[in-house]
Amino acid sequence: MGKLIVRIASLLLIAAFLPTAVLAAEWNLENGSIEITATANAGGGTTQTVSQGGSSAEDSNPTITSKGQQTGNTITINAGAGTTANVTIKDTNISPSSGNAAIKTEGKGNVNLNVEGTNSASSGDWHAGVEKSNGGKLTIGSESGEGKLTANGGEYGAGIGGGDAQSGNDITITGGEIIANGGGYGAGIGGGWYGNGSDITISGGEVTANGGRFAAGIGGGWSGNGSDITISGGEVTANGGEAGAGIGGGYLHSGNDITISGGEVNATGGTTGAGIGGGFNGDASDIAISKDSQVEAKGGAANGISDWGASIGCGGNYNGTPGEEVSPDTSGLYTTGKVERKRGDGTVLDTIIGTVEPPKSASAEEEPDKREPLYRVLNLDGSTLKHQAETADGVLTLTVSADGAVLTGTLRALGYLQNQGIEKIAFTDGTHSAELVLADLIAKGQPEDVYVLTLGAENTLTLNGEAVDF
Repeated sequence: MGKLIVRIASLLLIAAFLPTAVLAAEWNLENGSIEITATANAGGGTTQTVSQGGSSAEDSNPTITSKGQQTGNTITINAGAGTTANVTIKDTNISPSSGNAAIKTEGKGNVNLNVEGTNSASSGDWHAGVEKSNGGKLTIGSESGEGKLTANGGEYGAGIGGGDAQSGNDITITGGEIIANGGGYGAGIGGGWYGNGSDITISGGEVTANGGRFAAGIGGGWSGNGSDITISGGEVTANGGEAGAGIGGGYLHSGNDITISGGEVNATGGTTGAGIGGGFNGDASDIAISKDSQVEAKGGAANGISDWGASIGCGGNYNGTPGEEVSPDTSGLYTTGKVERKRGDGTVLDTIIGTVEPPKSASAEEEPDKREPLYRVLNLDGSTLKHQAETADGVLTLTVSADGAVLTGTLRALGYLQNQGIEKIAFTDGTHSAELVLADLIAKGQPEDVYVLTLGAENTLTLNGEAVDF
């Protein structure tokens, strides 16, 4: 720790004699539409440029606002191949004329959209509220944890995902309060009219997804499948529109490969649609619910054409028969998890309680203080450092753009992450990298103990100021 203090002091002295670089400026949408372009540069990094009103400037992480005022001006984010565009929206209220998307992503790269303050993105007909057209991932989150985004699709567009005849794929939500309302024929999160919804991941936040007519809450739009949908944390409410599943397929289409491994999930089918699974006349398969998930699945009611939808399974059929129930794989469900099933005729089927004992962790006996962050990412001088967070296969990857960085928190918070399915944290600044195995570190101390992982020429890890191996 002494070496760290000396190093920080040296950096502060050096910084006092350096010119200040203006990055992450604030841009006001009231001055015109904004386009952000991320391109790979000769040094192997990314150059990000913001253009507005005929002028442009480099900005590695711009903050875009309308200061709460409604505007018809829009945001377009173009991420080139091999790049990740980083953009923050703060107190924006975007409502363009018909034929335009409020926020649109393009290019072959990835886009990280950080949400702060209160934001609304309401697109015109044929477009999604936040229209995902880039070839890589779209990740939406809130670094503060308090940002809110309401995304309203126009007719034929999803709330977040595809526009007219477009699929909504490779979408990840990590935090914040996210409300996604599909327009007519568009999913809340997923496909637009005739669009599938796939590779959709929710790992945190408070997420509400409402499908438009004939579309799923999360998954397929009109005549679109919902597949490879993963929920590992957060509070998720998914409501299907008429003939759409809560989570899964839209009208006439299926819900497959749906995995829930944490969080609170309430999925309700629209009329004739399944809570989780197929839309009207759609099938369902490969649905798994595990760990400490809290799931309530309700099928949609019958209408004059078809019978009711399953709680978990198929939508109602043309021939007037109800949707067939499909037994989810609950072999990995903890004794602290449960699945409540209610079919579309109002019948309560059952409540499934898991049989697997949850792993013991630092948070097993004590929940963390809700004011306590799960972790903090800092510059070497102790100031807050923006970062990108991605979760996949039990690994939380934290990426920063800096020469050296600090990750810190309590073992109690690590235990909470562990209970959400995180087994390892991968921390990198692009030059230096380190990994923490949560179970190994938790076993070294008490819930209130504080760890500090420092990236640099020599990565170090301390626990309450004492160096530990990792």
